[in-house]
Amino acid sequence: DGKRIAYVSRQSGRANIWVMNADGKEPRNLLAHDASDSSPTWSPDGKQIAFVSNADGGSDVYTIEVK
Repeated sequence: DGKRIAYVSRQSGRANIWVMNADGKEPRNLLAHDASDSSPTWSPDGKQIAFVSNADGGSDVYTIEVK
C-alpha cells in the first residue's frame, strides 16, 4: 500500500529484516536473531513479508506477520 518499507540492515551486526514508515520514521527490526536474512517481499495484502534466511542452517523461505 506504500505506507511501509521492508529492507535489510546490518545495524544489529547481522543482516536482518527491518520495516519503517515510508517517510523514514519508526524503523524496527522484525527479526532480532543470529541468522542472516535477505530479499524481503510484501504479500499482496500487506500483512506478511516473505524472506530468505539461513536460520535453520540452509537457505530457506520464511514468512512473518507484520502488524
